[in-house]
Amino acid sequence: MNRLSTVSVCAWITVLLVMTQAWHNAAGSGIERIQAVSSTGDEQIVYSWYTDRCADQDIPDSPPRAFRDYKGDVHLFSTHEENRALVGSDFEHLHHACSVVYQGAHSDDPSRYDDRQWLTSFTTADGRQIHALVHNEFQGNRRKEVCPSGRYLSCWYNAITYAQSDDGGYSFKQEAPPKNLVAAPLTSIWAR
Repeated sequence: MNRLSTVSVCAWITVLLVMTQAWHNAAGSGIERIQAVSSTGDEQIVYSWYTDRCADQDIPDSPPRAFRDYKGDVHLFSTHEENRALVGSDFEHLHHACSVVYQGAHSDDPSRYDDRQWLTSFTTADGRQIHALVHNEFQGNRRKEVCPSGRYLSCWYNAITYAQSDDGGYSFKQEAPPKNLVAAPLTSIWAR
């Protein structure tokens, strides 16, 4: 195994260890773990694009993830790159908020890891400070100078970055690179 592969494997192991430790810390802090999930009532519509959308791209585009904030409210995310939450006292009383709590800057520089971004995973110990893993896509196909072919998959470069909320999930921010980077491929395909 070459040095770069070893570094990559070590980076992934570190990410997994940090997430495991965060999970164990949360479990010891009184946050309940879900033991089993079962249906307890009639099917209900939580979000309808036809009646609840705030923009045309206000669509579910990632697996649903939720956390409870310091006030006791549930924040449910399953969004497109303009990250909006459904917020309510519990899952039965969620309301779609139109405010964008996080969005990438659409940076033309792939080394900034700040083009299109989706909040995808959360952890919190106190409900006020929320830590999030972010799916980051550099979509080179939108930039002819970087991707002459203009083909989406030929110039698509993904990374996992980190964002944080200090207000219970009502807004998120990300530090500048390299502090925002959690994991990325060692070589990119977007140069093709």
